[in-house]
Amino acid sequence: MKNKFLVLLVFIFSCFYMVAEENISDKLRKDLVTFGVKQNSINTYFEATEKTGEEDYLATLESAVKQDPKNFLALDDIGAFYSNGYEYDKAEGYYKKSIAVNKNNAFPYIRLYENYKEDENFDAAAKIVKSLITNIPEHPEGYYSLANLYYMAKEYKNSITNAQIAIEKYKNLDEKRFYEEALTKESYIVDAYYMIANNYYLLYEDQKVVDIYLSQVDKIKENLTDILKKINEFETVFLNAGMLGKIKVLKDLSIVELNEVYTINVYANKELLDILMNIKVKNIIIISSGASKNGYKGWASYSLSKAGVNMLVNLYSNEMINTKILAVAPGVIKTPMTDYIRFEHDETIFPSVKKLNDGIVQTPEETALKIDALINKIDEFTTGSYVDIREVKLDWF
Repeated sequence: MKNKFLVLLVFIFSCFYMVAEENISDKLRKDLVTFGVKQNSINTYFEATEKTGEEDYLATLESAVKQDPKNFLALDDIGAFYSNGYEYDKAEGYYKKSIAVNKNNAFPYIRLYENYKEDENFDAAAKIVKSLITNIPEHPEGYYSLANLYYMAKEYKNSITNAQIAIEKYKNLDEKRFYEEALTKESYIVDAYYMIANNYYLLYEDQKVVDIYLSQVDKIKENLTDILKKINEFETVFLNAGMLGKIKVLKDLSIVELNEVYTINVYANKELLDILMNIKVKNIIIISSGASKNGYKGWASYSLSKAGVNMLVNLYSNEMINTKILAVAPGVIKTPMTDYIRFEHDETIFPSVKKLNDGIVQTPEETALKIDALINKIDEFTTGSYVDIREVKLDWF
């Protein structure tokens, strides 16, 4: 029975893979038909995809172009053949022919950009990327590529602007039209965020960096005053100060241990909020936890302090009336903290360990994307409220 089940799984997976392959092939064929490419050229093009030898493959593609010079996919593939062999001059000719035939096909623009960049011909790379943006403004890759060029030119603010546009374009991608890009758009979005972070790091690398020990609550305001006095406003502030504390049953937890966690999770955040009251801030997100609502055995310090964070947010919302402030539970994230719970404690004593291991554990990158999506619809939430991100329907998730 076990072997039959395994065979069934393999069969289902194989069918799924073949359907996916077939769907892409059908979409490409439909694109060529819609564009008016002759049927014999289309057939020859798909014959080429079955060829195993390089010479036969290239010759068959060239035959498809001879049968109909409008076969832009054949032109693309010939260009890609030469690009993969580092014959960029030959590739350039075919890519330009493809663009001349069909300016609404993104592939040759992107490959030309990559070739020019590889050859360090940055002027040509910028020109082809701007042409992509002009001809296919809804395609995100033009903006991402331009952001990359600005980054290399150390024009960090321009790079950030274009990377942000690329992210929005990917989120709103027409998945029927740009079906291949849609398959991996989440990874492209992460790349764009990573580029933005690198830009900000380099943009402000010459500015003063201050290490602040949040456990020294009485020194927080003193340490931040000089930095923040030059800042007039923030769009969104994230307060992620927090610690877990020791996993213990409540009767074994000392007041000293409890206060240590409260100092970081509650009192430090209070000091930070007091500072932010003197600055124009549109949104403040304070990281809470599902543990603030659920009394997990062993999590006493963390649960009590995160419940305190929720009330802190609620109270400050009445005083920071021009700021949207939310306590957000992001779900379980793979961090040293959750690894400590999952792998160093006995689930027979602390049932929450099993719950964590059986549940969905997301990466920090996935969490960042979800929080960004939450900010895009932040107006839907009442200031001062607790939001569990797992219960919110987010765009493109």
